[in-house]
Amino acid sequence: MSKKKAIIVDLDGTLVRMEHRVFLVRQNPPDWKNFMEQIPADKVNHWCHELLEAFSLRGYKIIIITGRGERFDHLSKKWLADHHIAYDGYYSRKSKDRRDDALVKKEIYLDKIKDHYEVLFVLDDRLSVVKMWRDELGLTTLQPDWGDF
Repeated sequence: MSKKKAIIVDLDGTLVRMEHRVFLVRQNPPDWKNFMEQIPADKVNHWCHELLEAFSLRGYKIIIITGRGERFDHLSKKWLADHHIAYDGYYSRKSKDRRDDALVKKEIYLDKIKDHYEVLFVLDDRLSVVKMWRDELGLTTLQPDWGDF
């Protein structure tokens, strides 16, 4: 059986514009709870949404892999629905998982994506995650911003 063609996309800083709340995690100590609770006020990065729609029309599956904790999945999925963003897979960090985003996303890719999809490219903003996609997994990765928050 052949693998399905796919695009992997990150949320915060990539598909999602969340400048209004990033200050909360740049303070000491970071206020992650309040940061995540403000998801409903996020805006769409329209260029990213347009890109995903174009590839979806060409038959690519849209796979979201986010560093957000699964306890915020309801907010994330509601935001996606409210902004009419279609996707074929959604994966997030387990509730008590405090590991670095790069490790979490790599594990999700190896466990859930690698054997089922042929990934054309990844869209992600965080430098450590971009390096993992490129250097460790050999995936073409488009980095729209320097998301090191």
